[in-house]
Amino acid sequence: NSYHKFRIRPLPLLAAVADYTVANAKRFCPHSTSLVVSALCQLDYNDSRVFAALAPFICREVRYYDAQEVAMVAHAYAKMGYREEVLFERLGSMFLRLIGEADGKALSMVCYGFARADVRHSALVKALNDEIIFRGTVGVRYPNLALKLESLRLIAWGMSKMTKEHDQRMYFVLYNMIKARVYEAVSNQRLRERVELSKARRQARKKRLKEPQEEDRLPADAMLAKTDVSPNDLSAILAAYARSKMNIH
Repeated sequence: NSYHKFRIRPLPLLAAVADYTVANAKRFCPHSTSLVVSALCQLDYNDSRVFAALAPFICREVRYYDAQEVAMVAHAYAKMGYREEVLFERLGSMFLRLIGEADGKALSMVCYGFARADVRHSALVKALNDEIIFRGTVGVRYPNLALKLESLRLIAWGMSKMTKEHDQRMYFVLYNMIKARVYEAVSNQRLRERVELSKARRQARKKRLKEPQEEDRLPADAMLAKTDVSPNDLSAILAAYARSKMNIH
């Protein structure tokens, strides 16, 4: 998992980890299992033996997994192309029990995983709809339930592909959350620029130089280009809304 964080891909070490995992799959606890499959997924090391060896034990021990671990496993198996129906059924059923404890990242990973694996789980879709609506309405009072733009992108993409019966209420709430995150990004960028200008002015006064002047206020769309909001995020969100056939003006 540490190598994944540093984006280092030592193939001999990964091969050794894969061999050890296959030989000792039954000894892995839920936390270790989720970390291993997630790290191999992020490092793009696709060893079918590992995922096949761990799947039966995940199904058997899934009741001991927390929301984040369920999400990591679902995301990893889906991204690496393993569509284990029994596994996803167990993961979906377990996540239904844990959905209230899941953070935004876990919600988005589950949406992505089930959509990518093309697994239909109607009860999970309904629960996700309700949870997203709650977090975008009553839940806005609780900072720990806030959803970042990256999570909103994956949720929009996943929900648009998980079912053909789209809940327009959920998409409307999701739209409001996405809009709020974009406005927040623009506002934060303006604040950063004001702080930088203030620092530059102080430095200029110390050196008795001409103080830099504040530039004309840029429109929101120009300021958005300076933020860390990815064009890929926005295009994926637009594609999801196109699939949902929701009419927002």
